[in-house]
Amino acid sequence: MKKKDFCNDSPSRSQYEYVTNFEVKYNHKNKLSILFNDYQFTGGAHGNTIITTYNFNLQNGDIYTLDDFFTSPQTYKKVTAYEKNYMLKYPDIFYPETKEFYSFTVTNQTSFYFADDGLYLIFQQYEVGPYVSGKPIIKIPTSIYK
Repeated sequence: MKKKDFCNDSPSRSQYEYVTNFEVKYNHKNKLSILFNDYQFTGGAHGNTIITTYNFNLQNGDIYTLDDFFTSPQTYKKVTAYEKNYMLKYPDIFYPETKEFYSFTVTNQTSFYFADDGLYLIFQQYEVGPYVSGKPIIKIPTSIYK
């Protein structure tokens, strides 16, 4: 594509990049958490990264979801309240003054990975804070959802 006329006429339109990598975040007690980072830059002020997590039961190969740990709507509400309280303590990282903050909820689609004594929830860029906040991570102790 860089040999096309529109790239020669405007080289900045042909600046793009895609990088993917992974990280094993947890491999203990028959649980495995792998994070994939997919970064893309297609022009503009900066690129964007999407994080995808996979959490496995190593005994049977099943993939865990948050529903396996947050087993009722009340548990999701309790975790959401915990998250919001945490976010309010760090307004320089999160968006506590916006209408999106008040409608925010943790769902079974929220990315997570294991910890010895809880779970870490990961949010995408702009999901709960400005770009400069990156991809915020908040630890949920087991005591909050058990």
